[in-house]
Amino acid sequence: MLLQLTILVVGTLAVAVYVSRWLPPTSAPERSPRAANVPQQKPREPRPHSDSISPKKPPAVSTAEAESVQPPQEIPPSDNVETVPTPPPLRVTSKEVEVGSPSEKLVALTFDAGSSAQPVPAILQALAQHGVRSTFFLTGQWIERHPHAARQIAEAGHELGNHSWSHPPFTSLTDEQIREQLRRTEEIAQRVCGRSTKPLFRPPFGDRDERVRSIVAEEGYLTIYWTIDSWDSVKRDITPQEIIARVMRRMRPGAIVLMHCGSEATAQALPQLLQALEAQGYRAVTVSELLRSDGQAPQAASSLRASQGN
Repeated sequence: MLLQLTILVVGTLAVAVYVSRWLPPTSAPERSPRAANVPQQKPREPRPHSDSISPKKPPAVSTAEAESVQPPQEIPPSDNVETVPTPPPLRVTSKEVEVGSPSEKLVALTFDAGSSAQPVPAILQALAQHGVRSTFFLTGQWIERHPHAARQIAEAGHELGNHSWSHPPFTSLTDEQIREQLRRTEEIAQRVCGRSTKPLFRPPFGDRDERVRSIVAEEGYLTIYWTIDSWDSVKRDITPQEIIARVMRRMRPGAIVLMHCGSEATAQALPQLLQALEAQGYRAVTVSELLRSDGQAPQAASSLRASQGN
């Protein structure tokens, strides 16, 4: 009896195993024919960090995108310095210039720099407000002590001139010392300002003679004196109104006016002085513009000294 019961149980299990292998499970959901035709999406791979993208396999770029991409621009070494068109060169001789042609109502306001630089921003602001470019005669030591102010002058598009390295009286120097004064100043102006001081030179203290002018000319410079001295470096405690009155009283077409970067009185006088010049029909220009105004040779210095009491 026990043997028959065992045979029955084994036979039942065998039949169950046989049926389970050939029939699908009743619990599995039946997929519709439409769903079976939809292709399965592959899972998205994580996007790599930009630093991990290999430079050997850049992303594909369409033709239109490639044409719209601009090549990188090179940054110029002196990108802050305003580009000034190169004018025709002045004729350099050993004759000095202290006035331009009287044919037009032009005036050159010039600024010598050898001491303080504190008034420079106010001077530049006044010139900019009136759209005026002037000529700044810089000493090499001043550029060395005040490179930021020197760069500001150049960046504003003003003309640079050579005022020696250390502001000595030139008639007391040897020929080689004169050349060294000019060359050192030119070198530092090129390096700091990105601009040449040639071909304009103003002698320190106005001290010059024929020997000095000849050597200066050999170095590529024309000696620039002045028509009107504002006295901003001569009279102690001069006021802005005194400067304006002195300059306007002596004003004439072609005048070259001597002023100084270190004078607070000049910085304060400049806005009103420019207004006074404009009211009388004068236009302030650089020394080079003044000398090129009508293509004539600058007036000889000797013709002025008898008539101008500076």
